[in-house]
Amino acid sequence: MIEVPYSGMEHQSAVTYGNHFANGYLERDWTGVGISPRFDFIIIHESGHEWFGNAVSAADRSDIGFTKGGRRILESLYVEYMFGHDDAIKYISGYNRR
Repeated sequence: MIEVPYSGMEHQSAVTYGNHFANGYLERDWTGVGISPRFDFIIIHESGHEWFGNAVSAADRSDIGFTKGGRRILESLYVEYMFGHDDAIKYISGYNRR
């Protein structure tokens, strides 16, 4: 991870990070359901992009949705592990409004 003056982004060789080691997305609730303020959203979110983007490479352009959607899988698995199944379902459902 490399600290930067913006929220964060995945890259080929590192995750840039600017969430100031705070919970949520720049201390805001990303999905609007009250769960993302319980953890440092940027670390989990961008690490998901990084892993699915690098370890599970797209064969062609049609696979891009999987690499982008993979971070939602990682986020929801993290939420389920840390806070339980009900919160994971609530968290995933919060993305439907986005």
